[in-house]
Amino acid sequence: MKREAVQDERQKSGLGEGESPSSPTASNSSSSNHMNTGFGSSSSMGDDEMLIEKLISAELFVEPKLETYHEEECSYDRLVSTTHSQLTQLVEWAKRVPHFATLSLDDQVALVRASWRDILCCSLAYRSIMAPDCGLILSDGSYVRPHTAVDQSLQFFITRLYHDVVTILRELNVDKVEITCLKAIFLFDPGKFSIDSYALNTR
Repeated sequence: MKREAVQDERQKSGLGEGESPSSPTASNSSSSNHMNTGFGSSSSMGDDEMLIEKLISAELFVEPKLETYHEEECSYDRLVSTTHSQLTQLVEWAKRVPHFATLSLDDQVALVRASWRDILCCSLAYRSIMAPDCGLILSDGSYVRPHTAVDQSLQFFITRLYHDVVTILRELNVDKVEITCLKAIFLFDPGKFSIDSYALNTR
């Protein structure tokens, strides 16, 4: 999906450049578009809105409440610690994603195991949009940059995720509704694509 394709899709949905699906202008435009074309119904639109609200509610339930961030050394211990806490939150998030709880326990476990890396990277990248420079903001409020990494492998991880994903999300003006829906797609269809391929294909 090219960047133009993303913008075209927003326009088809009645969204202008830089508008988010949750904005009042976007909602009015989308409603007008459905009325003029005859596509969609009030009931289906209501179901869609309810689905989005449930996804946002699930996201807010586990989202770290970060008011500030502070620069820290990027060590493996720090990454493991924050990843472990995020995995616990990911399970709670998945339980609140619509329809996930209706699956068998085996299917739930299989989906979480197959998708957790992309979901956590997606959250990390979106959180890091606010970063002032090339760096990532971890769930504990730590701001890590390439020069704070303890070795070259971590430097490469920070640099690649920032340039290949964070900058693209920022350029596309991706909002919370879109990133939440993307995470749900990762959860239910983990083999479809990865966060890296998603970002690279929008260039």
